[in-house]
Amino acid sequence: MRIRRPRGLSRRQFLQASAAAGALPLLTACGSSDAPLRADPAGLTPPPADASVAFKHGVASGDPLADRVILWTRVTPPAGTTSVAVTVKVYREPTLTTLVGSQSFSTDAARDYTVKIDFDGLSAGTSYYYQFESGSTKSAVGRTRTLPAAGVERLRFGVVACSQYSNGFFNAYDALAKRIDIDAILHLGDYIYEAEYTPISVERAHTPKKEIISLADYRERHAQYKTDPDLMELHRQTPFITIWDDHESTDNSYRDSARNHTEGTPPAGEGVWSERKGFAQRAYFEWLPIREQAAGNFDLIYRQFVFGDLVDLLMLDTRLQRDVAPADFPPACDASLTDVSRQMLGMTQEDWFTRKLRASTARWRVVGSSVMFGQWKVAGAANAACGGQYINADQWDGYQAARDRIFAVLSGAGGMPAVTNNVFLAGDIHSFWALDLTEDPNNPAMYDPVSGRGVRGVEFVCNSVTSDFPTPGDSGAAFITANPAIRFIQTAQRGYLLLDITRTAVTGECWLTPDVAARSAAETFSRAYRSNHGAQTLSLVTAATAAGANPAARAP
Repeated sequence: MRIRRPRGLSRRQFLQASAAAGALPLLTACGSSDAPLRADPAGLTPPPADASVAFKHGVASGDPLADRVILWTRVTPPAGTTSVAVTVKVYREPTLTTLVGSQSFSTDAARDYTVKIDFDGLSAGTSYYYQFESGSTKSAVGRTRTLPAAGVERLRFGVVACSQYSNGFFNAYDALAKRIDIDAILHLGDYIYEAEYTPISVERAHTPKKEIISLADYRERHAQYKTDPDLMELHRQTPFITIWDDHESTDNSYRDSARNHTEGTPPAGEGVWSERKGFAQRAYFEWLPIREQAAGNFDLIYRQFVFGDLVDLLMLDTRLQRDVAPADFPPACDASLTDVSRQMLGMTQEDWFTRKLRASTARWRVVGSSVMFGQWKVAGAANAACGGQYINADQWDGYQAARDRIFAVLSGAGGMPAVTNNVFLAGDIHSFWALDLTEDPNNPAMYDPVSGRGVRGVEFVCNSVTSDFPTPGDSGAAFITANPAIRFIQTAQRGYLLLDITRTAVTGECWLTPDVAARSAAETFSRAYRSNHGAQTLSLVTAATAAGANPAARAP
């Protein structure tokens, strides 16, 4: 979602006016080095004997599987160092008593001295503690956890998005880091922001102090975010599973360009898009604990995580595979919104997604998408009457034929079995939403919010960590009136979504943090909505779920 749009009508202006009124062939990203982000034990070079490295950007883990997990850090080397040898050791206990194993890695300037190790040979559903070493220097201790293989009765995810550093403090990260019963953090995009925004304070000013366009720029911005103490602590305590949205590259980006990109040589332009996108993707893979699925291919981030027989988690790229520029604020009955040629996922990813949905035998399917799947209208009408007036064609509303194909899979069209117990997650719009998912929400003949008739799943949109909703004080009441499938909208405060999953229900909880202009440890439960197994619709829950039993000890 845009925070500031220097060209033309902004989403902020429009909403303020309204309120007043898999393993598949993909292209390798251009502009990136051919060098894969892999360990190279043969190239280990110790630092000079009279100098020491530093681990200034913390430690992190991510993309856990049943037998392995990505372990990440970044080394700050002494001046003049060409390459650095780093070893990670994994232990059973936070006291680092029982050594499970160790692996070594060589890093250098070609990968910005980042370290990423795919540590395998682990046991399923087990918590581990890890520490990096280089010479005599040791990093902080991190905690991680592998995916369970079977017998899963409950999972808890922290869901976050839209963390603009210059707009405030990461209080939501701080609150989640204190929850030791979280199985994973799902970050749904806008992990960094690329533009130069007016900061709330000198302390929160972006570096470099400009819109970032080069590989060095993107690396420097990622490095700044990784020095935030709240983000560092959350990474240290809990594994992340991430996807990107637009601000990891630039505002309203898509496969072939971006709304906030002018082709041309700086300063008149912002370079060649294919190169700029490649720089952004490479820096993302360097600085995030995400598994590289094909060596040197930084374009492929959609992937699956299997949590025993309880959850199949499908993480989508709804940003850089789309093939048409999104149109802001389309007029009513805009034919482009239903154009069958418009691709949100691209046909390769869409085919992968539909096959995974149909093949899933888990109790629940959880889908991570950077942008909202359900409809959002300022004026409601049934599909037969052009569907009403849509607000944000940057989300799935701008790619309705692609969304209809997914709905056909969920509903069991063409004689195929229906796919039920579906939970979609999204970020991007800087607010908390809870809604039913149905093909035609303004048509009473096809959707009944009371009985759940016509519902194909539910969706939760998580609050932003710091980024503002365009009309921050808006209660969302007008949107709910125009959209009967939307149960609740919270736009007034930042925060996070807590997703609690059992065999009988999925509960999405809205947690709020105070004004992000100051660092604060406080948080407040707002409300929650629950989808019961087999019901497919949402019901209000007035109390937060209980903490998970017997969580692993925190990393010291």
